[in-house]
Amino acid sequence: MTMPIDLVLVRHGESEGNVARRSSAAGDNSVFTEEFCGRHNSRFRLTDRGREQARAAGAWLREIRGAIRSLLGVRLPAGDGDGRPVGPA
Repeated sequence: MTMPIDLVLVRHGESEGNVARRSSAAGDNSVFTEEFCGRHNSRFRLTDRGREQARAAGAWLREIRGAIRSLLGVRLPAGDGDGRPVGPA
């Protein structure tokens, strides 16, 4: 068996944490409410933009699926806030 030529890593889309970090860097810390700061970062939800990014990544993976030998997915419980996929598998 030959080793694969390419390795594709896909990370989640934009999350509330990404937005908070950018806002804070720009001097706006208003998003850091007590509720927000009390959540572990694995519980941050995807933003609308992040859900669209995840859909686009899923569509691309479906498009190239014939070239994929194996696929490993890890689902964190809060990925989209409710643990459900953001689009069709």
